[in-house]
Amino acid sequence: NGTALLYNVAGFAKQRGTSLQLDVNVVSDSFTFARAGAYTDNAQNPATPWGGRTFPKSENLGAAAVIPTLTASTDFGAFEKLTLAAGLLTPAGSGNRVFPLNVGSGVSGAPNPARYDSVSGDSLVVYPTLAGAYRVLPELDIGLGGHLVYGSFDALAISYADFGATSCPNAEFRGCDVDSRLRASGTSFAASAGALWRPSNTLEFGLMVRSPWKMRAEGNVSTTPPSAQPDRKSTRLNSSHEDL
Repeated sequence: NGTALLYNVAGFAKQRGTSLQLDVNVVSDSFTFARAGAYTDNAQNPATPWGGRTFPKSENLGAAAVIPTLTASTDFGAFEKLTLAAGLLTPAGSGNRVFPLNVGSGVSGAPNPARYDSVSGDSLVVYPTLAGAYRVLPELDIGLGGHLVYGSFDALAISYADFGATSCPNAEFRGCDVDSRLRASGTSFAASAGALWRPSNTLEFGLMVRSPWKMRAEGNVSTTPPSAQPDRKSTRLNSSHEDL
């Protein structure tokens, strides 16, 4: 069927007529971060009442990821050995990972103990694909495919800026955090080739190879300086990000 575009493009040589296929996977993942230890903030300070408390458990708030595959194939009603196909592939992936910046009652809650590891990451990779398959021999099919690769990336990272004991009373004081969001996108190209060999009517062997691809995604990083920094203001920088 149409999933030959993903698993082995030579499989289209078996398909006659014209067909359209839509597959959708919905993936919802549960991420939980449980860190050992306790907050070192001053519990007597009204701005940090969580001081001394054990780090709370942080849970993923990301929505479910929808992973579609759309394919179409045809022999144009005229070819006995040739089938052409086109489709839109989205590689299998996981749900969105989003940890809140604060744990508890909204913005007044305690800083998330997971924020220096990962706050949020949302990426989309799509393969618009063209392919063709041909029956070379009754027992041998071959296929070739070309994939345009489009990627879009959106990630939030938290780092720490130390302005001294007066502004940053401990090594994880939320007021000294730097919030940086990366938004970037780019394109690349990949190719695939497949073969199906049938030594008998009940036995078939398949081989599918796809070339590696490398993408340079370009975009910008928006940085929010820490609230403890004098003359605080947001900045936006042009940047690039490589994804292998």
